[in-house]
Amino acid sequence: MAEEEISTEDQATGPDKDFVEYVVKSIVGEPDKVVVTRTVDSMGVLLTLQVSKEDMGKVIGKSGQTAKSVRILLRVIGAKTNTRINMKIVEPEGGEVKMGELEDEKEEKSVLDEPDLEI
Repeated sequence: MAEEEISTEDQATGPDKDFVEYVVKSIVGEPDKVVVTRTVDSMGVLLTLQVSKEDMGKVIGKSGQTAKSVRILLRVIGAKTNTRINMKIVEPEGGEVKMGELEDEKEEKSVLDEPDLEI
């Protein structure tokens, strides 16, 4: 059987891209700013996700659980077509994390972080 050539138009769309758009637009506050681009190469499919700065936390989720869940479901979609699918979330301008900490993590302090108290 000869391999079929996939046109550029076919590469730009797919059930994986539609899935990510649907889920992310359902989660975020500004669905009109959600942009998903799909590229295909020898490594598989790469979906690049861009959202507004305010919606990054919603897309990533607490400890990255939302993004991880979407990636797992993309693996399931890829298993149907024997395709490797990866998702990259692009950080918007001005959304830098400074010194490796998120703003919320700075305020939280664990009891384990406190020095031992003498009784």
